[in-house]
Amino acid sequence: MSDRRTLAKTARVCKAFSDPALNILWRHLFTLLPLFNLFPVSLLTFPGDPKYCLDGEVAEHDLERFQRYARRVRSVAYYGAPGPIDPSVYFYVSRELNGVSLLPCSRSLHWIQESAYDTSITTLLSPSLRALYLDLEFADSEMTKSISYNANSGQYIALEMLLERAFQVSPFLEEFTIMYLYHPPKMFPFSTLQHLSKVLFLSCSALTISHAFQTLSALPNLVHLVLDISGDDEEETQLSYCSGFLALQKLK
Repeated sequence: MSDRRTLAKTARVCKAFSDPALNILWRHLFTLLPLFNLFPVSLLTFPGDPKYCLDGEVAEHDLERFQRYARRVRSVAYYGAPGPIDPSVYFYVSRELNGVSLLPCSRSLHWIQESAYDTSITTLLSPSLRALYLDLEFADSEMTKSISYNANSGQYIALEMLLERAFQVSPFLEEFTIMYLYHPPKMFPFSTLQHLSKVLFLSCSALTISHAFQTLSALPNLVHLVLDISGDDEEETQLSYCSGFLALQKLK
């Protein structure tokens, strides 16, 4: 923390070191609030709950300032809920930037998905992204786990579309981690990720892994695969034989 304070002071008082200091300060974020707090205080509102919202139009010069700092961000790692930012904020800023990614130079994103229907993450994805960690917080509940599997249910169709969109926007992913996926979507669109070398399924059901297994086996550069099975079917897991995994070196 003291180092960050020193860097912040350096950025303010020494023009020659301002850019290098700001690059370090903004390189890694644990929340996107610092970025949105660049907007005028007069636009910020918390209407009856702790969610951060925007109340009014953001001026062009404020959007340009937002982009200058957003380009410095290389990784974002949420280890708690993405709140208190309301999803409307992501989409409003994305619209004002003509659909350009809010994090155009980011290399790594650790995101906690609070709902299958929330697509806020799509505003943060970009071709520069190389590592995506998707924590399906909404699925980690006894109620969700106990629901009988139905790939045609709304939330799993929504999740499939979310994954497909993520992989389309970030086709150069090298690492992908998904956590708490107990009921898989119909398809895993891994085939578009030809650069994928590391995949981790953490606390996922055997059904999820068996659905993904065939697609994973065809990835030409998959070197590291982690299959962490969770649930009542842990001891009954049987994965059918399939050829492939030609580059695989580490299986856990």
